[in-house]
Amino acid sequence: MMALIYMIAFIPMSPVASWVLDEKGIRYSILIGTVSTFVGALVKWTSGFAQGGAERYAICFIGQAIASIGQPFVCNGMLNSLKYSFNKSRFEMVSPKGKNHG
Repeated sequence: MMALIYMIAFIPMSPVASWVLDEKGIRYSILIGTVSTFVGALVKWTSGFAQGGAERYAICFIGQAIASIGQPFVCNGMLNSLKYSFNKSRFEMVSPKGKNHG
């Protein structure tokens, strides 16, 4: 369930990340993703200091959810940077979206 939260959070957060990427730019998008990942890792780290097993799991799960919010911001930002790094004929080879992107 802990790893599944990344895939579950990616679906609703991907349109938000795309909007931020288009409106604010790649730097802002990567910053949101990095900060979210850092805060989530910090919350997961603090779960080691909880007393009970159920408390540890709940705190770690919350940290995992916070970290998973940042993944679409980073992944979509990296794919968008490929658009500017390669011309259209070469972009098909490096992008999983191929011709449908950009």
